Amino acid sequence: MKLFSGYALSLMLVIGFLVSSIVAWGVYQYEDSAIQLKFKNDVDEKIASIERELIANLEVLYALKGLWDNSKVVSLRKFTGYSQAFLSRHKSIQALEWVPKVIHSQRENLSLVRPLNKGVFDITERHEQGHMVSAAVRDEYFPVYYVEPLLGNELALGFDLASNSARKKTLMKALASGKPLATSSIKLVQEPQNEKGFLILIPIYNGLPTTVITRHKEIKGFIVGVFRIGDIFRTAFNWSPTIGINAKIVDVTNDITELLYESREYADVSKSVVNKFSYAKELKPFNGRNWQVIAIPTREYIDSRHSYLPYLLGFSTMLFVLVFVFYTNIITLRNKELIDAKSCLEKLTETDALTTISNRRCFDKYIQIEWNRAIREKSTLSLLMIDVDDFKAFNDIYGHVVVVNKFWPRICIQASIFSLTHWGLVHRYNCGA
Repeated sequence: MKLFSGYALSLMLVIGFLVSSIVAWGVYQYEDSAIQLKFKNDVDEKIASIERELIANLEVLYALKGLWDNSKVVSLRKFTGYSQAFLSRHKSIQALEWVPKVIHSQRENLSLVRPLNKGVFDITERHEQGHMVSAAVRDEYFPVYYVEPLLGNELALGFDLASNSARKKTLMKALASGKPLATSSIKLVQEPQNEKGFLILIPIYNGLPTTVITRHKEIKGFIVGVFRIGDIFRTAFNWSPTIGINAKIVDVTNDITELLYESREYADVSKSVVNKFSYAKELKPFNGRNWQVIAIPTREYIDSRHSYLPYLLGFSTMLFVLVFVFYTNIITLRNKELIDAKSCLEKLTETDALTTISNRRCFDKYIQIEWNRAIREKSTLSLLMIDVDDFKAFNDIYGHVVVVNKFWPRICIQASIFSLTHWGLVHRYNCGA
């Protein structure tokens, strides 16, 4: 019983530890799921901010387009005035530009109608080595004629957008469709850093051409918005109060994945966090591009939303198990003491105090058992009655103490040896039993 109880208590401790661990882990996983859902909602909110920022910036370009729709000629002063007003409210726009179509015969006279503070206006392109040079001879050019702000964007002034094959492809596509289009990521000529940017191009026509041929014929030029992707990202993410989200933006247009922007801490997040909490969602298509945001939380974001509940539940469950095991152990020991006491008491009630052998009560119980067995097995039953003649004389001669301490024990021992060798049991049977 004692060995079994030891095993049982050890098993209960092991089971209790497992149960407490499972409870704590389950609650922790539940909190993780809640954090994942909250994180997705926070990222969705920031993605919505990016989409709102892109739409707001596009509206600025449409507002500038209205200048050319309502005027045959837009002066630099008028363009600058409107642009400065827009830029003061839209910090994510790096520059606004007017890019007219210029055929080669107009190239030499272009500087005559372009007011300059200093220097000579020239159509330029980027050399293979990276510096700006005078543009090669082509049938037509799309140079940056107006740019606001000029400070910091001096290199962009006069740059022929059609000098780059990728940008020219977007120009022609926008020209043919009559719709605004965004370029793929580009290295801005006015951006000395490695941060990527993109352009949004809105074509401007003479009249309202409806076919591709007439659009090519009536094209005036393009309203161009210059954007740094990082500025849009930071503006949108800083608008939301939620912090602790690292993200990167990738361009997945035409199933070609290109990294556009990555927050500084993104690469430092552990792989376990990336695998468990990484969340990717595409922005709504805008101006011919498909962007995707891939976000992961910082460790602080996760830890600040985890509570102590899993640990408290695990500790409480383990404490309950320990108390239960301790209480069970006490009950087991007490039960054992009661069983031992009961057994001892039963033995005392069936033992003769004088001879220390079974008494009449035990004899009555035992004889009934053996009697029933003899009937059941159809066997014989022997009963031997032993008495001491003239017992009173023994008492008178040797004294009661000698008889009790020496005489009766010898008789009982001999009788017990006889009973053991003959599969029997010795009892004291007298009228006082």
